[in-house]
Amino acid sequence: MSAIYGVGAIVGGRPHRHRAVGPPDVGDPENVGEHVERAVQVVEQDQLAGTLPAPDLPGAGYFDLVERSHLLQDFEQRVRAICDLLKINLSVVAGFVYSKITEAQKDQKELVVQVASRDLKSRMPEYELIRIIGILIDNALESTAPFGTAYLYLDSRQNQIEIRTRNKGSVKTNEFRQNMFSPGYTTKTGDRHGHGYGLYNLKKLTDKYNGKIYLDTVNTDQGDYIQFDVIV
Repeated sequence: MSAIYGVGAIVGGRPHRHRAVGPPDVGDPENVGEHVERAVQVVEQDQLAGTLPAPDLPGAGYFDLVERSHLLQDFEQRVRAICDLLKINLSVVAGFVYSKITEAQKDQKELVVQVASRDLKSRMPEYELIRIIGILIDNALESTAPFGTAYLYLDSRQNQIEIRTRNKGSVKTNEFRQNMFSPGYTTKTGDRHGHGYGLYNLKKLTDKYNGKIYLDTVNTDQGDYIQFDVIV
């Protein structure tokens, strides 16, 4: 997967290109230790074969066999992606992301992870990287409908980590761009208690280490996707 960027917009003084799963708020430091411990236990106890549901294969006709081949190839690629994830140098991050994959499946959603570099470097300590990754994943999965897919991409360059998420949708209104990092701001309807602090915490953490946040709408053959890109 190559990076796809669009024309930028200014959000919160920075250049921006165009349900919380698990704990109540991964941005809360009190939740991090417990969640990481549980994530590592999941990695240690689970069998990799049980991580992804086996594909539902069709019959034995010619076109069925072609479809079966494509399904098996796709399944193999996803298993390899999880293997790549578990081999990165940040073992706690690997366990945490792995737990998010399994949690997404319980909600009938899929989190697809691509690791471009197994040697991830950042000035930010691992326990705070987990907070950023958690906020981005939760934000993407919350915006993903059941049976839908969200994407996570991890890379590293110039001693900085790049964390990118993508989910179906498009960048919202100008009001959203201007207020997305404000504490308590949310586009959710209904009970708003406890919402609106994920992106606020994301910006605080990223600013702390002089990182950058990019927001973009990416146009693909499958439709529009919202893409968050954090480099820190």
